[in-house]
Amino acid sequence: LHSHDHVRWLEAALTAACRLEDRAAEARHLASLGNRYTELGQPHRAVEYYGQWLRIAREDGNRRVEAQALGSLGIAYKNLGDTRRAIEHPEQALAIHRETGDRLGEAADLANLGIAYRRSPDPRRGIEYLEQALGIHREIGDRRGQAADLGNLGCAHNDLGGTEQAIALLEEALVIDQRARNCAQDWRSSSGGGDIV
Repeated sequence: LHSHDHVRWLEAALTAACRLEDRAAEARHLASLGNRYTELGQPHRAVEYYGQWLRIAREDGNRRVEAQALGSLGIAYKNLGDTRRAIEHPEQALAIHRETGDRLGEAADLANLGIAYRRSPDPRRGIEYLEQALGIHREIGDRRGQAADLGNLGCAHNDLGGTEQAIALLEEALVIDQRARNCAQDWRSSSGGGDIV
């Protein structure tokens, strides 16, 4: 399905959910539209849909979904180059994830803060957040998260002139990523194919 066709289908589904007053479906379609516009490189539209998604989550008192919407908004604002909001939204999501004990969500928020701070007047703070994210990803055994954090740390150190440290971090990221890919390939082979859910 072509991306623009997918957007039309999602918009039609959103309209139907609104008419039926199905708030859960409305929230899902708003999130999906935000994701699709992010993929299409249209962060202004993504912000619009993520903002509506956040409003519904807050009205419904759904803290888990509220944190997800805040994280998505932070990414959209980063894509817009709005560093202040790219920091503000994941900070709010981080508070919720810590309150609810969601370690994976906490790691994602810390990583998003690290990436946002790379573009701020205080890029060293970005390294601190990325190191915290890496610690949680290691603790919970999320190898893909570890590889992403190491890659972002490598880029952050390179930005600050730490070329040797950047190379070491990026090499470690490549090793972990390759092991994760090999593990996924082994799983597919042994299970007769299919995607990992």
